[in-house]
Amino acid sequence: MARTRADYTSTFRDLAAIEGPADGRLADPEFIAWRARWSARRKHEGVSDDDARAIMRSVNPRVIPRNHRVEEAIAAAERNDRSVLTSLLEALERPFEDRAESPLFALPPPPGLGAYRAFCGT
Repeated sequence: MARTRADYTSTFRDLAAIEGPADGRLADPEFIAWRARWSARRKHEGVSDDDARAIMRSVNPRVIPRNHRVEEAIAAAERNDRSVLTSLLEALERPFEDRAESPLFALPPPPGLGAYRAFCGT
């Protein structure tokens, strides 16, 4: 994940997917080999594909309150537009569910946005 700069939470959520994400980030040869080893271990331990999928989806949220989305909601609210904040809060009510708006809140920040540093109380 570090070498390909894959998102941690999304990678684990997508690990048990029947098909990888459309963007192909799970097509890396090392990831494919790692996923095959994980699958073999699950099968050895008696964990079915369906059970693995359910487990991974229950502990890895689809909706992530990413800093750039939170900042976007705050900026809109400062302009008296609370619709962005409302959408974010509604998505966060059920973060593990796949819904139409989920992909918007699952994506990492776009390249070039820079690194975020969070501090206690932010």
